[in-house]
Amino acid sequence: MESRSKRPKRFRKPETKSGTIMEIETLRKLFPMYGKEKIKPLIKGNISVSGIGRVIKRHNMFYRIKKKNKGYGWRWGQRQRIKELVLHGKPGEHLILDTIVVFLCSKVFYIKTAIDDVTKIAFAYTYTNNSSRTTVDFLKKLQYLIPYPIQNVHTDNGSEFLGEFHEKLMREGIPHYFSYPHCPKQHASIERFNRTLQEEFLQEGNGFLDIELLNRKLIEWLIEYNFHRPHASLGYKNPLSFFDENFVSFAHQNLLPQPSSMYWTYTNS
Repeated sequence: MESRSKRPKRFRKPETKSGTIMEIETLRKLFPMYGKEKIKPLIKGNISVSGIGRVIKRHNMFYRIKKKNKGYGWRWGQRQRIKELVLHGKPGEHLILDTIVVFLCSKVFYIKTAIDDVTKIAFAYTYTNNSSRTTVDFLKKLQYLIPYPIQNVHTDNGSEFLGEFHEKLMREGIPHYFSYPHCPKQHASIERFNRTLQEEFLQEGNGFLDIELLNRKLIEWLIEYNFHRPHASLGYKNPLSFFDENFVSFAHQNLLPQPSSMYWTYTNS
């Protein structure tokens, strides 16, 4: 014998009165954020909270207006994601930028950070404002100090990396790549540098309230980081020695007379 469907031929029909349904619909249109629990005390009809929920679902009483993502004229899908970047292991082709927020007494400082994922040459500078305009200033300093051209920039989706900063990159023909939201592993190098800066600089008594003094001490620490500190990922060489030993021809091809302007800026100050 073949098995037949056990589905009943007759179904129980909802017994909710039309007046109650109209009352729920009116309240949902007036207050689209009100759920079934908030609607229950406002109606006269004899119906349970779960019954109100079933009425809302059955009659599709969802009137909340979805907000559009304003952003900066982009949708998420229109941003170049970092997975699209093709790497060849050359200096400057994967420059990662980030921001550290530092609270000192009643003041807030923003330390802009940058690192080359190939050579591990890093730079940082402190600001009192976290706007895209200060990020443009940071980029200009970075372009002066780094010993080779910047070919690509990689950031997270923070507002300080949009606006004027993104426009400057577009004017200079530098592609701007973004990490996916909540994916710190996609910019692990800068996260590790930020941790090192916090542990070896800020937590070692360098939390100065005078921003000029803070930046001067920060440059001194960066000299040690780039010129002296051994890096495990570079075979325990410092970033500038690693660059000189592996990319000297690259530097000559790009007509770069000095390994880095950072050291000369420090010694002449």
